[in-house]
Amino acid sequence: MIKLLIALLSLITFAGYGQEHITLDNNIDCGLEGTARPGSVEYEINPYKNRSDMPVSFDNSYNLSVLATKKAAKNFPKKTAVKITGYCINVKQGGPESCNCKAKQDKDTHIELVVSSAATDKKFRVVVEVTPRMRKHVFNGATTAELKKILMKHTITVEGWLFCDLVHKPVSYADSPDGAKVERASCWEVHPVTHIAVN
Repeated sequence: MIKLLIALLSLITFAGYGQEHITLDNNIDCGLEGTARPGSVEYEINPYKNRSDMPVSFDNSYNLSVLATKKAAKNFPKKTAVKITGYCINVKQGGPESCNCKAKQDKDTHIELVVSSAATDKKFRVVVEVTPRMRKHVFNGATTAELKKILMKHTITVEGWLFCDLVHKPVSYADSPDGAKVERASCWEVHPVTHIAVN
């Protein structure tokens, strides 16, 4: 049974790593920029969230501890792929976002990783995200609920593209340790995730 579940997370070959459009919520034609307005920050960064090319090499200087303590940076290395190992403390569905054309059903899956099962506080959690594009073409359509059932309370290794989401700076412990509502360790993510292995 476990082999079957892990197989669900295996990479499959598909044509269209750089596909620009995807159909969300059955009828929304969503491009790389989503619904962001030209000239906005989201218009600039959404194509990186929506990338669908697969990494061929990885920067091993990044690990979970590095991402958890790193301050936000606007000019993050946008062509850097990483492999990150951590304990899966939570899996949940994200909210409607411009990158996904504000879709109400087809949204990102947020996977929260910590260095160990004892580090439960939100200030330790690094967020990695499975996007609708990757869900469809790499993860065989696995829903957030299905991913949660497989990944929760397991040590996992994720591969994907390094991303720094500045919108989370006010709730990032690395950037705002005295903030009223810390929700994550830092703004640094693996987004999108391109592969997951249950260790």
